[in-house]
Amino acid sequence: MEAEATIGGEDVTVHLLDGTHTPAALPESLVRYVMRTQETVILDDASSQNPFSADPYIVQRRARSILSLPLINRGRLIGILYLENNLTPRVFTPDRVTVLKVLASQAAMALESSRLYRELQERESKIRRLVDANVVGC
Repeated sequence: MEAEATIGGEDVTVHLLDGTHTPAALPESLVRYVMRTQETVILDDASSQNPFSADPYIVQRRARSILSLPLINRGRLIGILYLENNLTPRVFTPDRVTVLKVLASQAAMALESSRLYRELQERESKIRRLVDANVVGC
């Protein structure tokens, strides 16, 4: 998990995380399913009987509506967008999911571009260090 955003009234709070998570930070069974199948999962009422209702996270947090959407770029899983609403069931309507899928595809492309740019910078830095070391060694 890289970031977590919570909404309280008019305020949105975003927490950037260090990339590590404990099993209780997410519904592990649901996330693993989305990673394996690369399918979108919508739970209209996560508290009702479903394949993931026994997940400790869902039981503990009493999540109501859940949307787990794979971020895919060129057939490769880049990440997962996980959204939940603990107050109301059936918040992820087909229209909302359609918009989120478009945004998710854009996010996947942006994340992949960012990763490629970071790799390019790291390679350039490594080459620069090698050139500098060779100049000093002559």
